[in-house]
Amino acid sequence: MKPQLPYQTTVYTLLSIAVILLMAFTPDKKPKNITEPEVVNCQLQGSGKNLSLSVYSGQSHNHPTFAIWVEDNKGHMIQPLFVTRAIATGLFPRAEVAPLVWDTLPGKIDRPSALPYYSHKLKAYHNQHHQSDYLIDGCSGATPKADFTLNTQLASTQTDTFNILVEVNQTWDWNKYWNNTLYPDDLNYKYSCQPALVYHARVITTDTTTVYTLTPIGHSHYSGQNGNLYPDLSTITTAKQIFDIIQLTVK
Repeated sequence: MKPQLPYQTTVYTLLSIAVILLMAFTPDKKPKNITEPEVVNCQLQGSGKNLSLSVYSGQSHNHPTFAIWVEDNKGHMIQPLFVTRAIATGLFPRAEVAPLVWDTLPGKIDRPSALPYYSHKLKAYHNQHHQSDYLIDGCSGATPKADFTLNTQLASTQTDTFNILVEVNQTWDWNKYWNNTLYPDDLNYKYSCQPALVYHARVITTDTTTVYTLTPIGHSHYSGQNGNLYPDLSTITTAKQIFDIIQLTVK
């Protein structure tokens, strides 16, 4: 073996020290406190396919409100799956005693701008089936703190093709376009800021595909004045980062 010269040994030693220091101070890409996703079981005692919806929170996740439901190919709601408790009951952790002034106690609050797309479809669903909110109350819960998995099932075996949708909103998520001066006289807008974002996937249960990824298809009306879907997402920024990935597994 060829003997190393003194300067070569010094160089190799310095390089080794540099590599050790780089490894020590390079941040780990994986989170240090890895926790299992929260599991939400919402079995409806149906006879259809089992559904498992995995939702991974994004960097802008901060106690959002959301709803999950199933539609037919004509855009009609055929089955609500889950909605956060405050929307289901209208009872929020702090009552509003005056515009933008809150009490320390819970209270009923009307939030038309929270989930307009879902709310208008739910109203039509109830009118068609002459049902009260008991189904929604049975499939609601507190907002999961981070990642979660919803386990539920279709009510009917006759639903071979359907659409699954998620609408999510987070209050006071201003950006350069959706700012505090955009609609100064619209109080409902001020509770929403960036409007609710709607995700979608079309599911064919007779296909070989069993895992579907939901993608954003539009946003709702900024203050809940209607149940329309607006496909232009060019002004939506951090609202796209409330949820990182939404995947549905059909079993």
